Amino acid sequence: AQKDPLKEYQREGFDLFADLISRIKEESLKRLFLVKVQREEEGAELKERAAAQRPARVTLSRGDIKSAGKTTQKRQGVKIGRNDPCPCGSGKKYKKCCG
Repeated sequence: AQKDPLKEYQREGFDLFADLISRIKEESLKRLFLVKVQREEEGAELKERAAAQRPARVTLSRGDIKSAGKTTQKRQGVKIGRNDPCPCGSGKKYKKCCG
């Protein structure tokens, strides 16, 4: 007898999901066992060493440039509404023609 394709699809999906859950559990346990516990003194000491090894932060400044790249353009004329007739003269609404 043939098997119902829907039931087979559901079973396969459930099997894949169960496999995913088991792999997640396994991976999280692996990572949990690799954790090393440190005392506060050791942690502070390691942070100091890491900070000493990092290069000093470089700060960039813009100097006295005052919005050199920012120029706003003003609209010339009246704003055309979306439902107003199109200014090109087609007779259609602006939103259906040029807007």
